[in-house]
Amino acid sequence: MNCPSFLFTIKGLHTNNKNLVEDCIHKTWNDEMMIQFIQNGVATMEETERNKALWSIQSFKDSMWVEMLKTKAQGGLQKPTFNVYANGDLINDSNAWSNIQTHLAGKSYYNSKFGHGQITVMLNHCSLCHGMDHPQGMCPFPKLDDWKGPDNTNMFTQRMGRYPRNSGHFSPGA
Repeated sequence: MNCPSFLFTIKGLHTNNKNLVEDCIHKTWNDEMMIQFIQNGVATMEETERNKALWSIQSFKDSMWVEMLKTKAQGGLQKPTFNVYANGDLINDSNAWSNIQTHLAGKSYYNSKFGHGQITVMLNHCSLCHGMDHPQGMCPFPKLDDWKGPDNTNMFTQRMGRYPRNSGHFSPGA
């Protein structure tokens, strides 16, 4: 069983530097609470499987990467969100993956330089590719040369109708 790589999204941080966010996540994932969580989980396993499980979990944590979405707030103010991933193929049990993901998403991600992050497990659903790690307006597929589906502007126009809200038209006859 292949487990997903997407874990959760962090929003509300006051930084555009994904390296700072990755450092914060690494520190959080290696704190005493996380070590205890892993030890408790591994202790429930067969003794012959424990070393392999510890290696898999450490490799999973080490595989973590962050992608920043250049999201904006009302008025065009930059409010980036950070998607957190780790190689899901390293965890071969979906229940174990779910427990780890739930634990990691429940942790507090804080840095004195950029504040506390708010965790969201399912922030977006792209209507073009059905991915959950980006909104439809940031879908990478329409930028591909061989993409045959709709582009982002067509989807916007279809939703808004013939006259977008701010065009000054209220109805076709106005």
